Amino acid sequence: MLVKHSTTEFEFRDPGILGFNNPTHLARREASRLWKGAQIGAIVSLGTGLVALTSPTSTSALESAFEKSSPEITTREMHFKSIIKRLSLNAVDSERVHDATFEELTYGGIYYRLNPSVGFSAADLLDMSHESHVEDSITKWLDAPQQKQIIQELASKLYRVRQASIGSLPFLGMAATSQRADEDDSFPSRLAGGLQSPSVTVEADGFLHI
Repeated sequence: MLVKHSTTEFEFRDPGILGFNNPTHLARREASRLWKGAQIGAIVSLGTGLVALTSPTSTSALESAFEKSSPEITTREMHFKSIIKRLSLNAVDSERVHDATFEELTYGGIYYRLNPSVGFSAADLLDMSHESHVEDSITKWLDAPQQKQIIQELASKLYRVRQASIGSLPFLGMAATSQRADEDDSFPSRLAGGLQSPSVTVEADGFLHI
């Protein structure tokens, strides 16, 4: 999209076509620039719960449409056809970013991805008719032992980062473990136990308060 203001032109592009449906890498880069020298305490990536947009069904349909294109097209059109096909098949899958970030950061204990399965993929994000189904699916996902362990670890991690960052650098925090967090062993359990009906607010200090 090209926007003109007086004699100046501004060009805006949908970042999704370039693989930024999952902005984890972009957020890390921006945070590093804003808080130089700070150590990242935790990264929490929240997925939509939908499967990859490049499912086998949609991929096959797209390939079929390209195969049915008129053979009487120019070399230039063939070039653009190849570019569009490659971008359509590969650039909109947010899980690719998750996979790359997982490999890079998980072993450092700072990256967490919460992306519950909701059981279907062909749903508009503005369609509220599936709300009860989505809530039930997420509740079941949270009740699974494996997810409870992840939530427990995440709650404990966020609490330690929050305490360690008081009087230090905001938002990113530091990696040190505070004595206060270690002494209150019941806090992560109490926090994780209330996740079915969470109350989350973002305060002026830049932290999530649960």
